[in-house]
Amino acid sequence: MKFSQCVVAFVAAAGVANTAPSVAKRYLRQTNIDDVNSALTLKHLKDKLYREGLANYTASQFESAGFNADFYKNLQIISEEESTHVTFYESFLTRAGAAPVAECTYRFPSTDPESFLELASVLESVVVATFIPFPSNLYDLRDFAESMSIEATNTKHGAYFREAVKKDPLPYPSKYVLTFKLAYALISQYIVECPKMNTPLPFEPFPTLKLDTTQSQPVKAGDTIGVLTEGYILQPTNSSVPLKAAFITSHYIALFAETHAFEGGFMVEVPHDADVNGQSYVVITNRDYEDGVTRRDYNFLAGPVAIEVTK
Repeated sequence: MKFSQCVVAFVAAAGVANTAPSVAKRYLRQTNIDDVNSALTLKHLKDKLYREGLANYTASQFESAGFNADFYKNLQIISEEESTHVTFYESFLTRAGAAPVAECTYRFPSTDPESFLELASVLESVVVATFIPFPSNLYDLRDFAESMSIEATNTKHGAYFREAVKKDPLPYPSKYVLTFKLAYALISQYIVECPKMNTPLPFEPFPTLKLDTTQSQPVKAGDTIGVLTEGYILQPTNSSVPLKAAFITSHYIALFAETHAFEGGFMVEVPHDADVNGQSYVVITNRDYEDGVTRRDYNFLAGPVAIEVTK
């Protein structure tokens, strides 16, 4: 039995009503709608990624790449789970009287099973790292059980794909390090267009950062990486404080890194910190603090960009 089924079965056995839960519309705030639609935005992306991957690459192609038949079956299960998650969020919003965002048009750069799995490992890690609060004032116990099982499943998927591409499957001391605004900056490069009927984003997206294409991964503490601001010039909000890079960590700060600006970007030294490990995220900030800044959107000017760090 799947984990989500176990949790729901347990809650049902505890005496929860078997009918579909109703969501009290009078408690629905715009921030609640935005939060659930943010989660749905990430789910649509993953759901389409796996459906497209299964359509583009056959079981025999995965076997030729070194993955057995069980791996392909698991990939099919993962795809089905993602579609189920989409349905849950859509149903929740509809029952609450809100409009769920629809699937966008995406462009994924994978060209073979290996590059598809690499992209899946990156996007799964982004989702695992993103904290989107499910509106606790709106759900009943069955909604709560399903939302928690989705969180657990995200972590399972992330570890599975990281291990598949020979990365440390569980490198993080804590997983929630990104806001949705930061996560959106990472996934927006794969979004071509979204339906006009979709609710607009509740924020102005950050300018994107890119890694120098000559940069090999993974990197280690003390290595220097090139972070590029392609197509724009980043202006500081405080002219007396230089722009600097910071690595977002799980202990509620973005840790400053040794930074040297050049035309078109920054050279950044990976800091020596135990929390900078696995898929890590670099942002640019203009705040004037000693060691780092809190993980608040208003502290950041651009990014993040993802990079794999190993010990």
